[in-house]
Amino acid sequence: MEKIELRYGNMSEFEEFFPRHLKSRVGRGLYITSKTKAGRDRYKYKIGNSFPDIIDDLKTNKRTVRFHNFRTLFIADVRKTKGGKVVVSLPERDSIADEMEKRLESIAIRSESALLETIYDRIVDIASVQLAMTPIKEIVVSIHRNGELDFKEFAQKRNKTQALRYVEFLAGLDYITKEDGKLLPGQQMKRSGKLKSLEDKELYQKFLSEILAKGYGYIQDYLHLTQIVPYLRVSNSYFLPSHASGELLHLSEDEIRKHYRFYYQKSKPIIKIRGQVNEVVEAKIFEREDDYIVGNKDIWKEYSKAVGSL
Repeated sequence: MEKIELRYGNMSEFEEFFPRHLKSRVGRGLYITSKTKAGRDRYKYKIGNSFPDIIDDLKTNKRTVRFHNFRTLFIADVRKTKGGKVVVSLPERDSIADEMEKRLESIAIRSESALLETIYDRIVDIASVQLAMTPIKEIVVSIHRNGELDFKEFAQKRNKTQALRYVEFLAGLDYITKEDGKLLPGQQMKRSGKLKSLEDKELYQKFLSEILAKGYGYIQDYLHLTQIVPYLRVSNSYFLPSHASGELLHLSEDEIRKHYRFYYQKSKPIIKIRGQVNEVVEAKIFEREDDYIVGNKDIWKEYSKAVGSL
């Protein structure tokens, strides 16, 4: 697609009509934030966007409208021709829309980080998350039981490159070390030596929670264990609008789906949302209150402290 170009008869006409045209022809929430001279008869205008986030509590019928203000979404290039006319060049519409998506996604990601700090010990209780983390469990439990694990034995069951990634990941967090083909306890695991009386499952849950909290980005991007992502995003699609409204909301699966679509700019079938919400309820991240979904109060308190202002 081509860049957007607007033309005006003179500077006065530009100053009068350009702010209106930004809203009517490009996007309703757009506004001018600043102007700088960029040369003879040339100017750069920073264009911001104010984007409404509409949040409804289904039990109280209270509506909150929170505006996300992005003060520099893109730059408008403005130049005067020799004849005194004004030509405005703006980015392509798709480019503006993509930038808007990135800004919303950045809010969601910051919220996810704060939320993960408070729910990592619960999200690991979800069956598909546990299944995805099986290779990490295998390493941790084997070393805890036997004091070591032969790397070749571990790599036999999977692709060697992938096996190395798991080892490098855990070594990077100081949970294990690798010496002469053997995987041995690292300092983090040694510090938990006093927990030997625990059942393996309990110990593994503790390790897995810590590992998930410290290495979520790596787990997602390099180990490609994307099974964790849907549950974190569904949880975030409840707690982020609650943060915007300032209180725990009473929502339905449809409302959570609406917020998911807003923050992530992606649609998800309601049947998937319902299934993931049920698993998040079982993990005690959400609760059911009559016909509504409500966040866990303890998680809400910790998340509210961690998230700050978005």
